[in-house]
Amino acid sequence: MTEQRPADGEGAARIRAIYAGRGAQVPVSVESRIELAGSVGRMNALEAVENLKRALIAESALDAKTEQLIQFAQLLVLGHTATAAVHVRGARRAGASMAELTAIVEHAAITAGLPAYTQGMDILVELAKEGS
Repeated sequence: MTEQRPADGEGAARIRAIYAGRGAQVPVSVESRIELAGSVGRMNALEAVENLKRALIAESALDAKTEQLIQFAQLLVLGHTATAAVHVRGARRAGASMAELTAIVEHAAITAGLPAYTQGMDILVELAKEGS
């Protein structure tokens, strides 16, 4: 049986530090995972996943804009629109233009068809309404 530990322990602090090191806020979804993992004594598993993401994404040779554009494209093609929307905002913060984001949506249509295109355009419409 695993020991239950509070979410504000050392593992949670290390996970939050990964995001701080990238100059990013800890997403609400990650905070929720920290809380759950802490409550069931599985912070080590969550920390392993976050470290893998850091090693593969945050420490890659790609600049932040390219990284966010790739994440947006992949998630859009997979149909994970809520998470794709998070990365489209990250791409904008990293300097991506609406023209570049639209090109990503158009490329997604080649791989995943019109649903990816319409969902991607819907994400961009919402982004434009926000003034981002």
